[in-house]
Amino acid sequence: MSVQPRLKIVFLSSDDAHQRYLAAQLHRRFTLRGVVVEPARSQRRRIAARGKYLDWSHVDQAVPDR
Repeated sequence: MSVQPRLKIVFLSSDDAHQRYLAAQLHRRFTLRGVVVEPARSQRRRIAARGKYLDWSHVDQAVPDR
């Protein structure tokens, strides 16, 4: 039985904490060839300029009774 080589990947992410965690998890499982980091502020600005961003911070977080 032959051992398959680990998959080599490049990870594109923002600079948020959960993205750093994901990069660490990917590094443990794959051969991480590089991490390209886009600042979260720039990412939000780019997405907003394309009309693909919706700010949910103003929405009431209360869960309705069931």
